[in-house]
Amino acid sequence: MPTTRRRLIAGTAALAALPHGTAHAQAKTAISVRIDRDVEVLDPAFRSGLQDGNIVRAITQRLVTVAPGGTGELVKDAAAELTQTSPTTIDFTLKPGQMFSDGFGEMTADDVKFSYERFIHPDASGKESPYKGEWANLKEVQVLDRLRGRIGMGERETQIVTRHLRGRLHWD
Repeated sequence: MPTTRRRLIAGTAALAALPHGTAHAQAKTAISVRIDRDVEVLDPAFRSGLQDGNIVRAITQRLVTVAPGGTGELVKDAAAELTQTSPTTIDFTLKPGQMFSDGFGEMTADDVKFSYERFIHPDASGKESPYKGEWANLKEVQVLDRLRGRIGMGERETQIVTRHLRGRLHWD
């Protein structure tokens, strides 16, 4: 059907008769995510692949993360402070009051130690993390007090920061 001046005026009049104002989306309290298979494992040390890893990264905190927007800007996530104290040592201080869901208490340096070291040590049944090789240079996480810890590496390691802490530190 060709566009004529009469049809254009009729269409414009019909648009003018519609209610005016801004349409607002309803408030959302949940997010829905579609992936091509069911989530198999939500344990970061034993995730089964990319899909599980994406979900884990979406629902867990890291010491630092990269800000949204693609700028690569480093922002602190669970860490209040993160300091490279030597080529093989990173000290961290957690933000106080970060609570786990379902009443499991406040996040502490002991939780960071447990979460990191389970990549390099077998679990209670003797099973090793399939990601152990990526964490091979991690030697230990020392707990200094309730919110402070020290990440020790066997040798100068940039991958532990860029891959696992999800940030960029300047190496002095």
